Amino acid sequence: MTFARTSFIKENAQLKRWAFFLLYGLSTLGTAEAAGLLEKSQQMRLAESEAWKRLLHIEDPVGGLAESSVVDSEFFLSATDHKRVNPAKELRATIEAFNTPPMGNTNDHAQCKYPARKHWLLHQTGVPEEVLPAVVCPNLDAWAKLDKLQSASLMMVTGYFGNPASSFGHLMLKLNNGDTPDVKSLLDDGINYGAAVPDNEPMLVYILRGLFGGYRAAFSNKPFYNTDQVYTRTEFRDMWEYELDFSDYQLKLFVYHLWELVEAGFVYYFLDKNCAYRLAELLELVTGYRFTPRAQPWYIPITTFKRLNELQQRHGGLIRSVKLQPSLQREAYALASSLPKRLLARVNDYIKYANSGTLPEFYDLSRSEQVEVVDTLLKYYNYKLVAAEESRGQALTDAKTELLKRRFKLPDGQYQPLLSYPRLYDPSKLSGPNRFQVGAARSRSADDLITMRYAPYHQDLLMRGNSENLAFTAVDIGVSLSKDSRLRLDHLTLADITKIRAEPAPYRDEARSSWRVSIESARNRDDDMVTTAEVGIGLASQLAPNVVIYGFADGYVQSEQEPVGAAISLGGLYTFFDDALKLQTEWQYRPHSNYASIRWSAKMRYSFSSKHELRAEAENVDGSMYRLAWNYRW
Repeated sequence: MTFARTSFIKENAQLKRWAFFLLYGLSTLGTAEAAGLLEKSQQMRLAESEAWKRLLHIEDPVGGLAESSVVDSEFFLSATDHKRVNPAKELRATIEAFNTPPMGNTNDHAQCKYPARKHWLLHQTGVPEEVLPAVVCPNLDAWAKLDKLQSASLMMVTGYFGNPASSFGHLMLKLNNGDTPDVKSLLDDGINYGAAVPDNEPMLVYILRGLFGGYRAAFSNKPFYNTDQVYTRTEFRDMWEYELDFSDYQLKLFVYHLWELVEAGFVYYFLDKNCAYRLAELLELVTGYRFTPRAQPWYIPITTFKRLNELQQRHGGLIRSVKLQPSLQREAYALASSLPKRLLARVNDYIKYANSGTLPEFYDLSRSEQVEVVDTLLKYYNYKLVAAEESRGQALTDAKTELLKRRFKLPDGQYQPLLSYPRLYDPSKLSGPNRFQVGAARSRSADDLITMRYAPYHQDLLMRGNSENLAFTAVDIGVSLSKDSRLRLDHLTLADITKIRAEPAPYRDEARSSWRVSIESARNRDDDMVTTAEVGIGLASQLAPNVVIYGFADGYVQSEQEPVGAAISLGGLYTFFDDALKLQTEWQYRPHSNYASIRWSAKMRYSFSSKHELRAEAENVDGSMYRLAWNYRW
């Protein structure tokens, strides 16, 4: 018995020695392979590659050092100052950190903190993942949800004039995990990039700090329903979803780098280094195509989508699908418009009498018709309660509560007709916001002129695809060159916004008023620059599918002898040949102290493509003027 035990102990000790040498050999092999990974990355000069710079968010290095737009030093392994990052040292430090055996909380291991770097590095070198120590990353796995992840979508949120930073729209991401079959997939993860703005920040301070980099910004993730609640259900903004056609490698790189960036600090600039710019940088990393211009002092969301569509047309493999996610208001309007006129009348009767405290019954309708009417009304009250004033909120809530009681007594199944939005177009396929114009003009007060105009954001009522009749121009500059070679400023528009609501609202209690506001300077017949600020409120009507007429009551202040005045304007918009040709005419009556003046204008736009269009204008505002011009848009 003693001999058997002694023999077992000897054999066990021998096994332990063999196990030690085996484990030592494997660890040595891993170290050697990791050293080979570093050597291979150096041979391939990966530290100089564009992708590595994009992973570090740096521009071209100068003297071996570069500045990263990530201002947190914790984002780097070899640098303590984001303005002095050495890409080669950072790559070496990354590989060395990846090879460190896991100890303690593995979530803090470099493989868990920098999964995009690891994913990219192994893909570029072809080195198998097994050469690195096996590390479990519970936090990363729970956040990335790779077992459920189907795709990623780029979301274009339309403009919102309630916030200066949102006037040009917003760009965000959605990670589609396939948990919900609904088109909106409200349980998917939404990724936003935005500035950390203190509560109750004064508007002037907000604008100035936003323009000059006074805010820290970061990526954040929340369930998509939070975003949907704000944008489509509170601010009534439409969202366009561009599902990206990524490979498995690209999708993982995309998600892994988002993980690296969540809560990483940046400096926010409203005009250029904004949400659109930062997400465009992610697209550059994953696709290898350039999305961000080198020398342009502004970058707006539509620029990203225009570039995405351009690359899709040229190379393919970028956009899998495009879907509209309409605002709650647009959904409510479309649902009501889908009803037969007889049932829509019953919807409006309920709204009318509910406002006076009486709730009509629907006993004369069939049960299926009652479902259609009640579901449409519930959509209406959901929409109205969002922006309801406190004094009216209780009455709306009571009317909705009564509808819910009636709905419980009706058959299951929601009234969900196939809604269409024929007047909306994929924004990536519309004309670009940048406009350069060159043309020839003739006026009674000046010689023949060569005119040039430029606007970084120009969307007028004549722009192709402007089915919503929303015009928004920011900083439109016009100069002219006369026969005697004099170059002078002729026109400067700081802002020009017009919203013409021509289609009647399906709900009778909603007024569809039109409005406009502008601030601009232009030369008068005495060759003086006159600055005018004008505000108008009006009504419009859709006489035919291609004809809109409108009228405005305008008020203005100007830097002329009569500084304050009022005017009445009448105009029309006429569309032909599938929107290839569009005309606008307008007459304005201005009473003055001693006389009255009538101004008129006629404008025409013919589009050869989304980038090239011919413009012709004739007007009698302060003397007659005729212009023929070519527009280039991008």
